[in-house]
Amino acid sequence: MQKNNLIFRWIFILFTLLMIALAIDMARNTTAPWNKHKVKTS
Repeated sequence: MQKNNLIFRWIFILFTLLMIALAIDMARNTTAPWNKHKVKTS
């Protein structure tokens, strides 16, 4: 049971880090709605 708990914890940590990395990547590649009109004019 102890080894199973350790494996679950590592998978949870890796999954969380992956989701954070994907969220940062998506935030860098998209423009916020309140900045869109500034991008079109420049």
